[in-house]
Amino acid sequence: MRGKIRRQSLANRLQTISGKTEANAPAADSGLEVRDTIGRLPTALAVAVRLVHWEGFSRAEIATLEAVAASTVQSGYARAKALLKTALAVSDTPTARNGREPAARQSLEQAR
Repeated sequence: MRGKIRRQSLANRLQTISGKTEANAPAADSGLEVRDTIGRLPTALAVAVRLVHWEGFSRAEIATLEAVAASTVQSGYARAKALLKTALAVSDTPTARNGREPAARQSLEQAR
C-alpha cells in the first residue's frame, strides 16, 4: 500500500512539474509510464529521483548517503526533472501513440 501511495504521489508531482492539470492529464496507468521513464534515465539520476520521491529523502540527505557534494545531487536531480518533463510531455503526442519512438525517449537513451 505504501508503494502504491508513493507512486501516485510521484505521478502527481511529475504532472505538476510538466504543467499538466487533471482536466487534460491522460488516464492513470498505475504509474507504469513514469516508472519506465525513470528507468530509462542514467542510473545516478534515476536513483536520485527514486530516493526523493519514493523514499522521501532530501537532496542533502542523499548527498550524505552517496558521499558526494550536495550541489552534485541538486544539479543531477534538476537534470533528471528536465529529462522526465520532456519525456513525459512528448509521450502523449500522436507520434508516440502511433508507435514511433519520440525524440525525448531518444534523448533519454543518449543521456545514459
